[in-house]
Amino acid sequence: MKLENCRNHTADEIETTITMLGNGADGFCVYTTSNSMLTKIGKLLDVPDTAWKLEKVERYSDGVPSGYFFTCSVKNCLQLKAKKRTGRELTEEEKEEAAVRLAASRSKKRG
Repeated sequence: MKLENCRNHTADEIETTITMLGNGADGFCVYTTSNSMLTKIGKLLDVPDTAWKLEKVERYSDGVPSGYFFTCSVKNCLQLKAKKRTGRELTEEEKEEAAVRLAASRSKKRG
């Protein structure tokens, strides 16, 4: 589903809020003003038999969307993943050893 973009917001104004449903109800609600999030959720709305549903569109007085409300009836549609570390931290001794190995490798190549 192609969703109309929200008005251009500054970085501080863009938000996505996820609210888990309680009291025996499965699923969650999503409110977003982020156009990139709208693109992702719009693709999910197109999937046959999707658990995602567009609930409401908030609009400014000129008709431009200011935010969207969605619900998803299945909790496991939401995945929270820990970001993997980008690299390992070396001690000073390990850095020196690596520098020696690198220098030896470079001198071999130059040869």
